[in-house]
Amino acid sequence: MIEIKGVCKRFGSNEVLRNINFTVKPGETVAIVGESGCGKTVLLKHVLGLLIPDEGKVMVDGTDINTERRHLYDVRKRFGMVFQSSALFDSITVMENVVIGLKEHRHGMPIKEMEEIGREKLKLVGLSSQSYALKPQELSGGMKKRVAIARALSMDPEYIIYDEPTTGLDPILADKMNNLILHLKEKLKKTTIMVTHDLLSAFKVADRIAMLAEGRIVFDGSPEEAIEADNSYMREFIKSSFFQQVENSKKA
Repeated sequence: MIEIKGVCKRFGSNEVLRNINFTVKPGETVAIVGESGCGKTVLLKHVLGLLIPDEGKVMVDGTDINTERRHLYDVRKRFGMVFQSSALFDSITVMENVVIGLKEHRHGMPIKEMEEIGREKLKLVGLSSQSYALKPQELSGGMKKRVAIARALSMDPEYIIYDEPTTGLDPILADKMNNLILHLKEKLKKTTIMVTHDLLSAFKVADRIAMLAEGRIVFDGSPEEAIEADNSYMREFIKSSFFQQVENSKKA
């Protein structure tokens, strides 16, 4: 379980997070939505211990990761992170990208065993053996995202975090990515946080949606509750997201 308790964060005079209280239950998929600059990434960095709150606590399985920072390295190994930009290493192959965490943390594991895990994860995200020896620059944007997910899964994490997984994809590829995330959710049952400004992704994938605005969580509920909510922030976000999706479809 991940628990955010009264977290506040300021950068100079800019108060980015204001008394955030938020829980992700075991096996749950939660989407954190909001406009650009609302604090989604800052909140994500607190979950990973990359930022320390000015006030409040971040608890992972009952441990405050900021008072027990000597254990933070072990805590982070329980997270699989899928970066917005995919963050693949250009100088090595797809397979080498996927198993890089195993090489770093599973000392003594035979390379054949690592590659077997790599093949299993790449197959899980829908990539064939023809891609394994390619370099990232030889991949499409959608394939890069899939490799990034395979890498995140290679260490069999307890938690998966997606940072804007559909950014840079056209509507068709974005929907395929949503279907993949949904498939992995149903198959692996991992506790998952997805940060996104794509409300269609949130509605399709998440069990719960939390909306950030003005540094606060202004809505927290199911996708069905989000659609029916009498909440000015959520209603405006749904409206603007709908028109943005229409414009993107026209461009595609």
